[in-house]
Amino acid sequence: ADGGFLALVSPLIDNQGLLVAQSGQIVLGATRQATLTVDARGMLEVSIPNGFASYSAPSTEAPQAVLLTPGQMSEALAGVVRLPDNPEGERFVQTAQGVSVVGGEGVLVNQGQILADASLGTAGTILLDSSQSTVLAPNGLLSASSQHGDAGSIYALSAGNTYQNGAIQARSTAAGNGGFVEVSGRGVQLTRCADLTATE
Repeated sequence: ADGGFLALVSPLIDNQGLLVAQSGQIVLGATRQATLTVDARGMLEVSIPNGFASYSAPSTEAPQAVLLTPGQMSEALAGVVRLPDNPEGERFVQTAQGVSVVGGEGVLVNQGQILADASLGTAGTILLDSSQSTVLAPNGLLSASSQHGDAGSIYALSAGNTYQNGAIQARSTAAGNGGFVEVSGRGVQLTRCADLTATE
């Protein structure tokens, strides 16, 4: 239903598909633990203790290994884990159960589409947060746009590094304002601009 919410929380997230919450909230948290509550208005509130919002000092805990079953390791995720500025020395270890990504905990990759659009009224909110790396791949899309109303808000955050290489749009096609976009992290790499256009 319009105004609903979708929350995915896992030590490692690699979205390659389509996530939709029409005029609602979408939250992806690459973290070991999170608290999700629904307030009296039916709005989702998410607290990620080791994410960007509560980040105050470098974590003393090293990221743990994450086990991926066969077929779960995408090229984009492998590229992220092998980035030269990841200080933890991540590596892959083949096991009988699959691939163990050593130090892969807290990595969030979006190479799919995440949509909180609205056909009428205000668009929704998208929040991506991680304890180590948030990566918006070049072929990915985050959209909180409205056809007839105000655009929504998009947050791409990390307590570590945030890489913005994908498409972000919070547009208003008619009778509304453009939205809000925040890309934040301890380190930030921007290669694409967000589209916040509006007709008014």
